[in-house]
Amino acid sequence: MPDFPGQLLNKTCWRLIRHMYCKFLLPKCDLTSSKPRPQPICKEACLKFNDRCQKDWGKVLKMYQSKFQLISWGVQSVVSGGMQRGTSLMWCKGLPKRNGPDAPECYYPEMLKDKADSPPTTETCFYGDGQSYRGNVSVTQSGYKCQRWSSQCPHRHYRTPKTFPELKKVGNACRNPGGQAPHGPWCYTTNSTVRWEYCRVDKCGSQEENKD
Repeated sequence: MPDFPGQLLNKTCWRLIRHMYCKFLLPKCDLTSSKPRPQPICKEACLKFNDRCQKDWGKVLKMYQSKFQLISWGVQSVVSGGMQRGTSLMWCKGLPKRNGPDAPECYYPEMLKDKADSPPTTETCFYGDGQSYRGNVSVTQSGYKCQRWSSQCPHRHYRTPKTFPELKKVGNACRNPGGQAPHGPWCYTTNSTVRWEYCRVDKCGSQEENKD
């Protein structure tokens, strides 16, 4: 009989379980607001994590509950909101939605993002979540001028050219670095009372239409 669940789960789910539990119990400290606050996990990440690995994890629990030591039942009880053992990998109720660079920003791991069928780089419109947009629009939907990505004024943030290569030499052009915002290119605004907004960039037609 295996000594721990990693010998029974597929490698992807075992990596996700360890990663998500770590981020839940030991969250990164967000310093972009007036007071340091823990970075919560995005609700969408929690739901996708449960959807991807819950079934396999449930089977493992029924077979080998008494043998698992690496993730204690006390830890699982905290992460799953005190629910009955095995009913959920992670409790998603109350977690913030993935909606751009709020303060603090919620956490959405790269390993949960779909890599297949990446959209092409565009300059006049955007596909999907706009992560591949490389145009020069630098004004938000409400008409605010965008803050330069290299600047920390008026809004402090982590999304700088040093951490996201796609922000190098773009000035204040709209982007979606890391794909954090689900609805297109955005930017921090130069208005001190409005942290960020989506930009005036149109969504492209379907990729199939553009192939014709």
